[in-house]
Amino acid sequence: KTAVIKNGVTSIGAYAFYYCDSLTSVTIPDSVTMIGNNAFSSCKSLAEVEFNNGLVTIDDSAFAWCSALTALELPASVQKINKSAFCNCTSLASVVFSENLVKIGNYAFDCCKSLTEVTVPDSVTDLGNGAFFHCEALTTIKLPNSLTTLKDETFNSCTALTTVYLPKSVTAINSYAFYKK
Repeated sequence: KTAVIKNGVTSIGAYAFYYCDSLTSVTIPDSVTMIGNNAFSSCKSLAEVEFNNGLVTIDDSAFAWCSALTALELPASVQKINKSAFCNCTSLASVVFSENLVKIGNYAFDCCKSLTEVTVPDSVTDLGNGAFFHCEALTTIKLPNSLTTLKDETFNSCTALTTVYLPKSVTAINSYAFYKK
């Protein structure tokens, strides 16, 4: 099943499509500026999300447990990806971030076990605790020149990580940032 949200809708509320197991694709129109907490969480068949320009915030756990989702391309308007927004999207292999993104929240991509390479844009100033925790296939990460601190557990349990592009701007690496069990 496909959900096409009509232009004019400005937000998708908390739990709006929660556990819609048969939902396979969704189109988000330009008019939507915010996707709420758990809006599409646990939509296990959701494989395709078309984001259009206008979206600013993807809230807590908005797409958590969407295990069929394989790729994301976020529009230039996205500024915040909040806590656990895409956690446990176990098939997610590719993410293209917005060049205006400011925040990747705590555990935003936790347990995205198919993600192999990530480039965090220079606009990001807040990379949350455990942002890429337990991304077991992640081999390469390029961090932005705007970043000053690697917070707790940022890349904890990223057991395949071989290359990290760490900018000179980073002055603190917090607890368990690169810890491997």
